Amino acid sequence: MDAAVSDVAPSEYCDAKIKKGGRENYSLKMMRTPDILSIFGKTKKKCQVVIGVAAETEDVGPNALKKLKEKNADLVAANLVGKDTGFGSLENRLYIFDKNGLAMDTGLVSKEEAAGRLLDCAAGLPLLKAI
Repeated sequence: MDAAVSDVAPSEYCDAKIKKGGRENYSLKMMRTPDILSIFGKTKKKCQVVIGVAAETEDVGPNALKKLKEKNADLVAANLVGKDTGFGSLENRLYIFDKNGLAMDTGLVSKEEAAGRLLDCAAGLPLLKAI
């Protein structure tokens, strides 16, 4: 589950282009959207695994563990978004949490490598080992 698929959306839509002129200032009102990760966590079956992703700007561990519990996820991959990692960077550092706490710290690696390590953690879950 991508962290920010659609946390918010415009609350009003226009059927036509908003032209320049007539107004100097514009504002965009936003509304919250359904929490997709929470929905999947609440409706998951025994044979399903739910993995959340969390881009954080502070308190990575506590926020990830809170999300893991509240969303009924099996894993949460969290990263501290900063100038050298996350958005706009070719590298990332994931802190992958399971119900026992920190399961893996990928270190600073390419995003492809981080994704591979997340899949490795998922493959190690008891449910997936049993399949």
